[in-house]
Amino acid sequence: MRVPQSPDPIRWGIVGTANIARAQFLPGLREAGGGRATTVASRDLAKAEAYATAHGIDHGIEGYQALVESPDIDAVYVALPNSLHAEPTIQALRAGKAVLCEKPLSVGAAQTKDVLDVAATAARPLWEAFVFPFQAQHQRLLRLLEDGAIGEPAELYSSFHFPLSNPANIRMDAALGGGALADVGCYPIRLAFELFGAGAGGWRRTGCSGRSSCPGCSAEAAVCGGSGRGARRRRWRRQQPWHRLRRRERRRM
Repeated sequence: MRVPQSPDPIRWGIVGTANIARAQFLPGLREAGGGRATTVASRDLAKAEAYATAHGIDHGIEGYQALVESPDIDAVYVALPNSLHAEPTIQALRAGKAVLCEKPLSVGAAQTKDVLDVAATAARPLWEAFVFPFQAQHQRLLRLLEDGAIGEPAELYSSFHFPLSNPANIRMDAALGGGALADVGCYPIRLAFELFGAGAGGWRRTGCSGRSSCPGCSAEAAVCGGSGRGARRRRWRRQQPWHRLRRRERRRM
């Protein structure tokens, strides 16, 4: 069911012409109501205009900076490759725009710190585009844990993956911030923070077997939160399906 638009809808600008904007963001925006996509930006003007025409967006323009600094935009959705998330996010926040940035928010700790430092003093909010915290099943899970349905949670084990059949997919390009850790590993990490919180003594990574040079690597990491007797170990693990296949093949030998 489509929700009626408010009299003064939020004017959204889309940075990039990615499929996720077409398949996820735009349908969600139309269903939610209260906003509309008015502008989409690409490095290629013809591509931006064609995208706008195909998806009911008012304008297609050339250049990301022109969009994030436009006075005719209230909020910005960043749908670029991972390595390009930080710059337009920072520019938009500094321009007084609310920002919805695709996950992962950025690439590397230093880049993330730069984004969060700007967001901390920005006039408008920044949200990393995770949907699952708002889903009914996740809310139900939180209530069960709060009610003590399974006792005190101590460990999270996650196996989350999706297949990639096209080797040219940007998720396989380490130069663009691709790789399983960024595109898949961010989910169990976020889930761990949703379930366990930051902990009294903060969090730290205590181990990782993933190789940053391998976009399809398997990775295992442990993070610790709290301090003293309250310290607890939360473990997440994420593997791509071909690693599982290899294990099954070895068992048959």
